[in-house]
Amino acid sequence: MKSRIIHTEYTSYLLLSYIYYLAGRQTVLPIKLPTTVILITCVHTHIVIPCIHVVIVSAIRDLTDIGIVKGALYSSVGAPTMWLSITLSDSDAAAAVVAFNYVASLVAIPLSLFILCGHPSKPETKVLVTVVSAVAPYAIGVYHAKRHGSTKRSATEARAYALVLLYVECCQYFDNAGGVMKVFDLFAIILLVFTCLLTSTTACWAYARCGLIDGEHSRTIALCSMSKSIEFASWRSQCAISGASMMLAALPARALVLAVISDGERASSPAPE
Repeated sequence: MKSRIIHTEYTSYLLLSYIYYLAGRQTVLPIKLPTTVILITCVHTHIVIPCIHVVIVSAIRDLTDIGIVKGALYSSVGAPTMWLSITLSDSDAAAAVVAFNYVASLVAIPLSLFILCGHPSKPETKVLVTVVSAVAPYAIGVYHAKRHGSTKRSATEARAYALVLLYVECCQYFDNAGGVMKVFDLFAIILLVFTCLLTSTTACWAYARCGLIDGEHSRTIALCSMSKSIEFASWRSQCAISGASMMLAALPARALVLAVISDGERASSPAPE
């Protein structure tokens, strides 16, 4: 199947760069972002979400395959998917939130892998590539928006390209998972994924109810923290990730496809006067 996906290691970066450019075109400056939102996002992403997974996994570890348990733990400490978060969110502050969250992940992920694997992880070699493919096109998009005005049409176009990229990534994860899976294990994965997503969303809602942030920022935090990306290829040799463990990366992405569609419908609906 890998040969059927045409050079995704190159085309994905081109598509990513264009998505960031479109995200920049819909950004309106200046961006007002409370420091509290950044702190809560980082804490929620790298502490609260892993803790949620640990609690839920502990409840089902005797009922399902050990690979699913490991996959849930590893996927919970993955880096935020910056392009998906920016595409999903209508907030101009999403890019800044995601940027700070990504920087925090450079410290949080090696520490989490040390706890899970028992030894330090190798330095991530894709950091520079990620920064170049994200910052440069986003900055060009922001400059274009400043000169010619932002446009919501870019948001719709970005969501369409995000769906394509999301589909390609899901195919790769399913292909890498391989093997045969029991029906019960598949239902366990689906239940685990949606339980974690629901619990994480509830926690973001609770932040707003407690007065820590407002409702709009709670949505931004949810979208910027739950869309996790895990580079199984670089971690597999270090943490023995294989088989059913790979499925946990694909199913959250499938759930986020629905989020992209529903968010697009909400954005396209006429605003009340």
